[in-house]
Amino acid sequence: MARLIKFILIIVTILGAGRYLLPHEAYRTIRSVTTLLVTIDQLLEAPAKYEGATVKIEGKVVGSAGVLGYGGYRLQQEGSASTIVVIGRSGIPVTGTTVSIVGVFRQAMTVGTYQYAVIVQDS
Repeated sequence: MARLIKFILIIVTILGAGRYLLPHEAYRTIRSVTTLLVTIDQLLEAPAKYEGATVKIEGKVVGSAGVLGYGGYRLQQEGSASTIVVIGRSGIPVTGTTVSIVGVFRQAMTVGTYQYAVIVQDS
């Protein structure tokens, strides 16, 4: 058990230091691989649980708007009508493509029964 705890602490330390020591693309790749995949439905069903958490989602781009590489787009979960807005600074993917992104989940607004949530994509 002590070996497992030691191993976990080493991994956490490496990942934490990686943010500052690794080239940006290498860090993004490691973060993408180590972040657990959640569905859009899971995010919308329990938004308080995921508020401020780094999440990874996959979906089809169904709409977008951007100016000079900044903007946002809507992702739709496969097999569901659920969508979520992704805000990013790394360009906008083409409508119709399927993408996997990592970002921070935020509840933007709730009005009555309508929930508006966004993911601020890692740059």
